[in-house]
Amino acid sequence: MRHLDAEEVAWWQAHYEWQPFGEDREDVRAGLIYSVIRNVNRKRGGRCIGPEDVFPHLKQLRRRRHQTIQEMKMVCMALNAAMGGTFAVAAKPEAKPQV
Repeated sequence: MRHLDAEEVAWWQAHYEWQPFGEDREDVRAGLIYSVIRNVNRKRGGRCIGPEDVFPHLKQLRRRRHQTIQEMKMVCMALNAAMGGTFAVAAKPEAKPQV
């Protein structure tokens, strides 16, 4: 395995957050395909199923918390840095004196 520098690790982490990959993701795809085929061929009034019914461990993935605004900013900054970009911190507007 070749050496990954910090920028490339940050890029891959940001890429995974944006578009996950790996066995869990493959299970979601396979479960989705199976559940669609089963649902269109079920008996009238039968229960619809989802990928979580085919692969129960996927229920844990759904419980994952949502990203905060700060985490989203960090992912964007990591992608920007990994691609050689720069950023500037915006100046805060001056407070107007109260009358």
